[in-house]
Amino acid sequence: MATAAQIQAALRNLRKARAALKPSAAKFMRKKGKTAGKAIATSVRKRTATFVEVIPGPRGGRKRYRFPIPDKTHARNALARIEQKKTKVTPAQKAKVVRRACRMLHGSGKEYRECCARHGVRP
Repeated sequence: MATAAQIQAALRNLRKARAALKPSAAKFMRKKGKTAGKAIATSVRKRTATFVEVIPGPRGGRKRYRFPIPDKTHARNALARIEQKKTKVTPAQKAKVVRRACRMLHGSGKEYRECCARHGVRP
């Protein structure tokens, strides 16, 4: 049977050990009651993904962007990534991703239309 002082010392040592972990290892540790760092199942990612194909450039090759949107967190991430300069997509492809992400975030209604308008897309 451990005393209260021993339990406190053990908890202190655990906190120190977690703090000493590398940042890459720490992100995989789950927080109590949350699913931080949990990966999406392959079937869910494929079912909820919005794929965007980019036409081959002068040097050839093909680029395929994937925007899985199974929840609100991924929807926000998709909206942020589609706006980046390095994501070379057509306006129609951008509209496809924006509409899907706004639909996930706001459902259908006034907020959905406002979200689409903020990103320069007709609902």
